[in-house]
Amino acid sequence: MKNRVLVIGLDGATFRVMKPLMDEGRLPVMSKLAVQGVRGILESTLDTNSPCAWSTFITGKNPGKHGIFGFFENMPGSYQVRFLNGSFRNGKSLWRILSDEGKRVGVINVPFSYPVEEVNGFMIGGPDSPSKHDPRFCYPKGVVEAAEERIGSYIIEAGANALVRQGKLDEAIERLMACIDVRASTAEYFLSKESYDFFMVVFTESDRVQHHFWKFMNPDHPAFTSPEGKKYARAIYQIYERLDEAVGRLLAAAGDEYAVLIMSDHGAGPASNKTFFLNRWLNTAGYLSFESGMSTKAVIKGAVEKLIGNAYVYVNSRFSRRWKRTLRNIFPGVKNRANSILRGLKIDWSSTKAFSWENAPSIYINVKGKFPHGIVDPGREYQELVARLTKDLLELKAPGDSRPIVEKVVTKEDAYWGPFLDKAPDLFIEWKDDAYTVRPGFAASGKGFIEEITGERLKKVERISRASGVHKPDGIFLLSGPGVVCGREVSSLKLYDVTSMALYYLGVPIPEDFDGRVFEEAFLDRFL
Repeated sequence: MKNRVLVIGLDGATFRVMKPLMDEGRLPVMSKLAVQGVRGILESTLDTNSPCAWSTFITGKNPGKHGIFGFFENMPGSYQVRFLNGSFRNGKSLWRILSDEGKRVGVINVPFSYPVEEVNGFMIGGPDSPSKHDPRFCYPKGVVEAAEERIGSYIIEAGANALVRQGKLDEAIERLMACIDVRASTAEYFLSKESYDFFMVVFTESDRVQHHFWKFMNPDHPAFTSPEGKKYARAIYQIYERLDEAVGRLLAAAGDEYAVLIMSDHGAGPASNKTFFLNRWLNTAGYLSFESGMSTKAVIKGAVEKLIGNAYVYVNSRFSRRWKRTLRNIFPGVKNRANSILRGLKIDWSSTKAFSWENAPSIYINVKGKFPHGIVDPGREYQELVARLTKDLLELKAPGDSRPIVEKVVTKEDAYWGPFLDKAPDLFIEWKDDAYTVRPGFAASGKGFIEEITGERLKKVERISRASGVHKPDGIFLLSGPGVVCGREVSSLKLYDVTSMALYYLGVPIPEDFDGRVFEEAFLDRFL
């Protein structure tokens, strides 16, 4: 029998949510797959953002080889940032490798898959796609329109982020549910048309609901005991239950000839209201300088930039996806410009040795030759600075507390390897007990580098920066089907391992530059 693989991605899915639901019998489809096949924690990339993580699965390589470390990167030789999409990714995609081997593929809504590729089959871009009408959104041309004749209007994104920030929580849940149903119907439509060697669809609704509704099931969050807390306490569970139904629909449409692989790019959990402002700490510790004593011209420039930054925060937190897309079309480049302003607000680059974009607990060294006003030599001085920063971070304590707050500091060389390593942050910080959340400096109120944010201000801060649910490193992995062992749990599984296992199952040679390995214990002896 010809081997086929059906991959169902549940963005941000975590056993933290799934296990209690499975124990209650509320996820019958995925519970059955877990019992009948192989299951385990799927380790995300160190910086658990979706572009970095999904690109690792897509290419079968660590970020040092594919070059994607986040939603944006600094432009070469500049402190300005630019937002990325799949065109910035290096290395062949999984579906490109399979297509080149003559395998028939179908791909729907994988994050960071825009612009789509001319595959041997069809492809529909992911949530980073600008519009259904973009010529690079799908391949072949017209494939989405043909599906819409059967399923109705296709939805790229539910737009839940804007709806939640506008206070329309009921509508956000309804849109997330509708998006799940449309995505499942789209996959059913294509699965009914023909058989594929590799078919993949990703549902992002698990990630979206966790970002904004985790506070209603977190006893440490003030929203937990609010009037809304009782109403939305099960919102995340309800999305998972609808996703379980969607998985059941896809299994029925695919039939028994497919092995089924369910995965997430990262896990999720509660954010902390203990907020750490990295650039403020770097300033206090003598590694970063802020501008002072500016000229009249600089003051005017700063005022204009602050106005642009504030306007961007307002638009991003209040406007719908459609309106934001319209504004980006009218003002091309404004998103990059506004984020550059917000991220590097008032930093004196010529006197700064280290800084953070404050989108994650990571630090960049202001190296000569890499940045236009770099002041750190790339050799011995760089190594000594990294060692000193690491020591200071590991010894860091919160005011009035004798206990260290940092569990581990990881250098980029210890985390990743490859030709694009220079793009990575130089240091990654892991907090002890996940006790802190990094937020950008524009969300601060006082002058310290640690703030415990509560009450109405926490609502505002979560609206403009980090929401109440954040990414965690422990994703999910379920594999069931012909040739797969029954009832086994695997460990130490990484995203690029899953790519290798998919190629192995389909009988396609694994490229030599892949970083993953095949977990042979997941397969029956007769299949090996």
